[in-house]
Amino acid sequence: MTGKDLLNSLLFEAVQGKLVPQITDEGNGLSLLEKIKEEKKLNGFIKKCNSDSSEITEEEKLFEIPNTWCWCRLGDIANKITDGTHKTPLYKKEGVKFVSAKNVYNGFLSFDNCKYISEKEHKELYKKCNPEFNDLLISKSGSIGTAVLNKNDFEFSLFESLALVKYNQKLLNCDFLKYFVQFMCLKLTQNEIKGITVKHLPIDTIKQMPFPLPPLREQARIVTGIEKFLPIIQEYDKKQEELNELNKSISFVSQKAILQEAVKGKLVNQIDKEGNSESIIDTLKEKKKKAILEGKIKKEKPIEELTEEELPFDIPDTWRWLRLSDACNMYTGDSINETEKKLNYTSIVEGRFYIGTKDIGFDKQINYENGVKIPYDKTSFSIAPKDSILLCIEGGSAGRKIAFTEYDVCFGNKLCCFDSYEPELRQFIYYYLQSPMFTNAFRDRITGIIGGVSIGNLKAMPLPIPPMEEQKRIVAAIEKMLPLCEKLGE
Repeated sequence: MTGKDLLNSLLFEAVQGKLVPQITDEGNGLSLLEKIKEEKKLNGFIKKCNSDSSEITEEEKLFEIPNTWCWCRLGDIANKITDGTHKTPLYKKEGVKFVSAKNVYNGFLSFDNCKYISEKEHKELYKKCNPEFNDLLISKSGSIGTAVLNKNDFEFSLFESLALVKYNQKLLNCDFLKYFVQFMCLKLTQNEIKGITVKHLPIDTIKQMPFPLPPLREQARIVTGIEKFLPIIQEYDKKQEELNELNKSISFVSQKAILQEAVKGKLVNQIDKEGNSESIIDTLKEKKKKAILEGKIKKEKPIEELTEEELPFDIPDTWRWLRLSDACNMYTGDSINETEKKLNYTSIVEGRFYIGTKDIGFDKQINYENGVKIPYDKTSFSIAPKDSILLCIEGGSAGRKIAFTEYDVCFGNKLCCFDSYEPELRQFIYYYLQSPMFTNAFRDRITGIIGGVSIGNLKAMPLPIPPMEEQKRIVAAIEKMLPLCEKLGE
């Protein structure tokens, strides 16, 4: 549970009238509502804000409230509910401050990084939407439903992403209104948020929002009750964040430790009857030779046998070392500039997905629906077969982004495909490429301004090979243990 969850639980108790006791001589919410309506009528606000609001239906009453309270709509108790300009103004380097939902965070309205408009344009906008001291502002987009009080005594203008609620500050406690409106907004947004590209909270939904209204003096006692718990919640949230960060660190370290033990032959026991890796080595050599003869891969100058000096760590006697290129067909993809991509490859219906570095997440998932495809008849593009490994080898994500392919795909030049000659080796190689033993060696080989490892250098890197049955046991152990580490980090 987070501090936010605790605060919402506290507010849920408050809006149900369970945070403080009801006191008979403090009156009731219905009388207060009538008084608010009278004041609105006297001051000419009744026509401006929802004078024809409908009665609250039983379905709209989201919970039980005390007998001394009453249900109403936010528009019934507000003098004015509107939002900022729907037209993007002409911004200036200086002038009158102009804010949007982006300026609402951590419970406050911040003018850091706000925009500026001219005094003339501000005066026009201020006629419709005039935020004043202690008026309520509600985010219609972004952090939808976040409510803050305006604690500033100078004029500024709003964009449409902020709603403004003006109210009788003698008949409604401002902090009470803020807490209750924020909770009721969050309660409603799941069903009421509209829009596809930009989700938002409609102004009419805010006006029609069901609102539980207690007597004025009880409002003040509720605020005192809420704010008594806030320092405790804030301290809890701070400690929870520290614990979450610690759990993430432990999870990360644990995953790395598991993979390190796995590729060094220390995660599972060696079993004599499983033999050694000689047969796998022979199989790989034969399959690579056959692929060359069939023209599936290019014949390259053989890389020298691994020397003792190149072996990065000790492995069991039943394991063997070989170079990565002896286990996998390794090659990079093809770059496409943005202009060419938009002109030729973004409206293709039938074709292979084109995967760039950005399409591989740090969660080891590939986003195939990026809108880019290569026609099947375009044979000049490199193809990574289904179930091969893609690893980023250049740029800021070099050595860090990796994933299995679910389809035959075309891919970018900053990615390297590892297509194992022996399919049963794929899972072990995949985990080896994520182990500290490999990633540390990879980082040591990074060169250039952009930062990357050349394909030639990558091919020459050593790979430990366990007996096949042991590999299967190692992979099974890893896949049992890693989810537990990931759960710890959540």
